[in-house]
Amino acid sequence: MHKISTLLLLMIIFVSTQAQDIHFTQYYASPMTLNPAMTGLYSGNIRFIGNYKNQWSSVSDGPYSTFAGSFDMRFDKGFMPHDNFGLGVQFFNDRAGDGDLSDMLFMFTSSYIKVLNRFRTQYLSMGAQLGISSRSIDYTKLRFGSQWDGDSYDGSLSTGESFTLNSYSMAELGAGIMWYYINKDRKSFNVGVAMHHINQPNVSFDANTQEKLNSRITAHGGAVLPIGEDMDFIPSVLFMKQVPHTEINPGVGIKYHMDKETSISLQVWDRLGREYRGRFFNDAVNIGARVDYKTIGMGISYDINLSDLKRGSNSRGSFELSIVYTDKARNKYKTLNCPKF
Repeated sequence: MHKISTLLLLMIIFVSTQAQDIHFTQYYASPMTLNPAMTGLYSGNIRFIGNYKNQWSSVSDGPYSTFAGSFDMRFDKGFMPHDNFGLGVQFFNDRAGDGDLSDMLFMFTSSYIKVLNRFRTQYLSMGAQLGISSRSIDYTKLRFGSQWDGDSYDGSLSTGESFTLNSYSMAELGAGIMWYYINKDRKSFNVGVAMHHINQPNVSFDANTQEKLNSRITAHGGAVLPIGEDMDFIPSVLFMKQVPHTEINPGVGIKYHMDKETSISLQVWDRLGREYRGRFFNDAVNIGARVDYKTIGMGISYDINLSDLKRGSNSRGSFELSIVYTDKARNKYKTLNCPKF
């Protein structure tokens, strides 16, 4: 009975993975995944970012792992003085569950960053992304009810299933907009909205079936509020809706500036999900830390599972790492005034 329950649990996780996009706990450390309008939105000229996430190793022999990498550039020439262009590329590879369900994505992103006042304290950025995604699965690693002989699993038995595809590719289209305010005293506010999978591509592994991937709407906002000469209070919130799934991530952080080039941050987020009956539930609490030194930022976080799945996961969720390299702007006059996300 325990084996059957475990199998059902893994099947549920597998199905929900097909229905939802990947997402990072440290979402501001993967800006182009969050919103294409964040392309080029930093004070330097080039930026490299790497993200790694590992989850559900406590309930699956095939833990879910995600790697994302991106590179973007900011060009300090726009249609008007102090406007900027941003261009970038983004890549991620997500591997999920015992069937090695793999999702590989490559995207081109662009943005136009418009200064809104002569004091250069308010900006509006508009971005778009276009790319291709490739998905695959290894059916030989999956187990089916027809392979249960009444006592144990027998891989020699027929699966009772007919598969037509084990891989396919699809186009991806996304767009977003973001506004932010920043002054010379480190205070800043930001808010953004993005839509992913605008084209709603077909994601069925059955060549004879159409299964559209629902568009995902993302709304996010945050602030940096100095509470002392060397310390900032950083509230933030992330809302994502991809029918029928809804997720809300409110959080707070504290940043301590050791000197002009070094800072340490501690963050706590809560992740709320919405079940099919419409009731919100507490899915996880996320704890993270980040160190910024000169042009390098490194973050680490861990998700503590609080949902009903904790009975199988022992409250163990996901582990995540991020690294961000941003060079210093070569022309100080052309430097984009931007919070350090």
